[in-house]
Amino acid sequence: MRSTAPTRRSFSTWYERCPRLPCSAMCSTLASAASSTWYLPSGSTLRGAVLQLFLFNPFPDPTSVDVEFATDEGPIAPQALTGLAIPARSLRVVTVENPSRRAEVAATITTRTGRIVVDRLQTFDGSGDPVTGEGPDAIETEAPRGIVSSPGLATAAPAWFFPDVRIVQGGRTQLALLNPSTERAELEV
Repeated sequence: MRSTAPTRRSFSTWYERCPRLPCSAMCSTLASAASSTWYLPSGSTLRGAVLQLFLFNPFPDPTSVDVEFATDEGPIAPQALTGLAIPARSLRVVTVENPSRRAEVAATITTRTGRIVVDRLQTFDGSGDPVTGEGPDAIETEAPRGIVSSPGLATAAPAWFFPDVRIVQGGRTQLALLNPSTERAELEV
């Protein structure tokens, strides 16, 4: 795992530039409130993919966080991301590096004290493997290329509603779900 701690100004610059990204980018509003727990239900560390976590502490006191990942092979809690310090009024960017490369990675970030703001930046450089759909009429698409930014979720909930989904001819749409509890969950989609 790599991390840097640029100043708060760096966070503002990134936030302001986000809406001006090329059309291959999908941008959403960044998180606007602080919380002690954050969930990021989707991410990838496959070849050609870079997953970055933006951990912003806007408050005058330093804090520290524990980052745990949920994968198809079980939970991972890297030692380097346990008790990770977030200085006061700063942004810490964590680049998630995983030598075993995973198609699906979810993250839970929990503060030890205080609250922070969490966002995710996922980039794909087009050098990864082609993506194949499922089912009898599955099509293969080129390796992903582009950028997606999304806010973390500050709460888990028993129901979520997605009123709008973008469907592109030849593309595919996925729904990423994270169950942060140890209890089995029954789902209806």
